[in-house]
Amino acid sequence: MKEIILFEPPEILVVTLEGVLKAEEVRKMFQKWATFVDPSKRVKVLVDFTTLKEIPPDTREALKEGGRKFQMSKVASFGASTKLRVLAGLVLKMIPQVDKSAFFKTEAEARAWLAEE
Repeated sequence: MKEIILFEPPEILVVTLEGVLKAEEVRKMFQKWATFVDPSKRVKVLVDFTTLKEIPPDTREALKEGGRKFQMSKVASFGASTKLRVLAGLVLKMIPQVDKSAFFKTEAEARAWLAEE
């Protein structure tokens, strides 16, 4: 897996995921998140699934564990296949620290939703 993580002040964490997500790489990814945002502060997350191929079962557990360390007011994802939308949607529902989440076809739609109050 390759990930690109950017922070757009004041509150948007932009994550691009590529290839196949592996559990150990996901754990390292969440460690990187903490260098961008204080885990106790609310953040909005924009996730680009365009080039992600797979989320194996052990990786889903790592996503759930890591996600619980951050306070996310909104998670907007785009570019996911139907299968990845279902899998990621299930993971997001298991993270009580995510207030709202939604999937979109385009980045523009996802960003517009994040900008809504």
